[in-house]
Amino acid sequence: MTAEADSQRFDTRAASLEPTLHGHHVVWNYSTRFWLPLLGPTAWATWQALIGFCYGEKDSCWPSISLLADMAAGGNRNIIKGRWRTEGGERVRMPGALQVLEDHGLISVEGKPGDQRYMFHVQKEPPLLSPDQVASLPGRLQQMHEALLYRCGLDEESYAERARSGARVREGKTYGDQRELAEQWRRLLSAAAERVSEGNFNLYLANVTARDFDPEAEALYLECSSPMVAMGIESQFESLLRRLAAEVGVEIDGHGISRIYATCARTRP
Repeated sequence: MTAEADSQRFDTRAASLEPTLHGHHVVWNYSTRFWLPLLGPTAWATWQALIGFCYGEKDSCWPSISLLADMAAGGNRNIIKGRWRTEGGERVRMPGALQVLEDHGLISVEGKPGDQRYMFHVQKEPPLLSPDQVASLPGRLQQMHEALLYRCGLDEESYAERARSGARVREGKTYGDQRELAEQWRRLLSAAAERVSEGNFNLYLANVTARDFDPEAEALYLECSSPMVAMGIESQFESLLRRLAAEVGVEIDGHGISRIYATCARTRP
């Protein structure tokens, strides 16, 4: 081979044309034996679907809720996102797969309630179950878990320490926090609709969303479509909304609302 030909060498890689072999991620035995029965099939399938979207070294992805529902819940978005239902005259939150995964520290979710697409941060490798989690498994699986720890040389003390320091996804506003914030804001809007003229309600409040809540300052942050709407809320409706929140018992994370700030989506930090 000539020097010129040698300099023109290029690498070739085999590419499979078999559809079932395109892309993969590892499903650990620990996940299928212990996390699957703990989470339930829908939440576990949702977790695996999210892992499948975290290509390579990535631990974040943003599939739509409808796609996750098609993959893990027979197309039922409520099973993924959760839903409210009335029991004994009270509205009760039924957690969805995302809430289950977040409660167990396997994902965190960024986004506003009502969004069709969120940013998911995903724990890709199964963490070690805590003793309390193991205790909720069927007896046979508890025995299997104890035998696995023995084979791996983990005594009771070292296991408890490992479980306490197990990896979790990054902290932040949880999906449950976001859903509570959205529900309490809807309650406050319903009360305001009875006190504010229809024209003013449609102009200033109808399309406003609750963006965040600071429990220490008891401050509610609203996101508006324009600076005019934000200024109108703070100058004309802020005190009314606070009074209504106290009247109807609106609380977020166990705290009342002492201050309301409104910002424009295009200019907010």
